[in-house]
Amino acid sequence: MADMFIEVEEAMKQERLEKLWQNYGGYLIGFIVLSILGTAGFSGYKSWDQGVRTTQTTQFIDAQQQEYPAQALLDLAPSFRPGLSTIAQLQAAGTMLEGGIEDEALSIYDNVAKDESAPVEFRELARFTLARLEARNNPDKALEHLTPLMDGSGAWRHHARLEAAIILAYDKQDFKSARNQLAALLSAEAVPQSLSKKASSLDILYALKQQEQENPESMQAIQPSASK
Repeated sequence: MADMFIEVEEAMKQERLEKLWQNYGGYLIGFIVLSILGTAGFSGYKSWDQGVRTTQTTQFIDAQQQEYPAQALLDLAPSFRPGLSTIAQLQAAGTMLEGGIEDEALSIYDNVAKDESAPVEFRELARFTLARLEARNNPDKALEHLTPLMDGSGAWRHHARLEAAIILAYDKQDFKSARNQLAALLSAEAVPQSLSKKASSLDILYALKQQEQENPESMQAIQPSASK
């Protein structure tokens, strides 16, 4: 009797499988085929992607060996992938600066800073470099470039705040505002030790400058006594 029940159960399982295959067999075959093609396609994409990376890196290196590397890099940049394209533009701008072609370099840095397709770290670097270059002739414009960096959470925020303090003190003689920037930097978290030391040293210097600016008589009284 038990054997008969087992046979009936097996027959019912087989019948269910047959119905399942009749109803969904085509879908199962399609799924298997797509899985195989997907695996093969992914492997092919990886191989193709590696080939593109190798080719573009070689082109980048070769461009730097040309007689006019900046122009060679700019010519290739549009055909590069976003990250390498941005690096090519930054490299071209740096080469132009070394050659004294500052206006064109500024234009490139400005374009990179506004390029939403560029990696954010490179956009911030371009904006920071732009601010440092602008500071010599237009401190207010330089501070405009630094403001979004200081207000953000990117890798250049601490450098931007230190640079803003220097511009405020050196170019605008606003030592109070400069020290406010330094105070914000010194109270921030995860500040590199080198920046922290520089900020502390500048704060001492700017404190003296601020006192001299606000109380020139007291500083004049200190100087003769210090010389005795």
